[in-house]
Amino acid sequence: AETVALPEDRHSSNLIRSTAIALAENRFHKKIRIEACSNHRAPLGWDVAMTSPFSVAVPCRKSGINLEKTIAFTESQSAFTLLPIEATPAAVGAITECLNLGFVPCGVDRNLGENGHPVLLLGRLKRNILLAPIKLNTGAVPVEEAKAINRIDKAFRQGN
Repeated sequence: AETVALPEDRHSSNLIRSTAIALAENRFHKKIRIEACSNHRAPLGWDVAMTSPFSVAVPCRKSGINLEKTIAFTESQSAFTLLPIEATPAAVGAITECLNLGFVPCGVDRNLGENGHPVLLLGRLKRNILLAPIKLNTGAVPVEEAKAINRIDKAFRQGN
């Protein structure tokens, strides 16, 4: 089983389980084991890897910009910012910080991170961005995945 470290607080953990984990378990991560971890803060900087057509910022241990400055820069460059974070116990503080800043769990990368843990994908839309409505055709995806997609859509719309 692949271990995913999630925040101890129930709200954050339930949000991630009902969105990103619900999508990942059916597709490519057959057995995911959840480990609740405290939100200790490991020093973490961010490097912007890409700004078009959307922005991607990746965590780095060495130097790097703090999260707020990273978000300000990425949102000045594009309408959507994606943060891939390997769900290790050391990253739980960063995951919690991202959720508190309005990031939405969008999924789990099909490839494991460098430490062998699934990589959680967190996304955030720049304010005042209009979203096209979505409608999933019945039977296009399994029911649990459709529910997760609708939760993600709702979370993006509430944050905007």
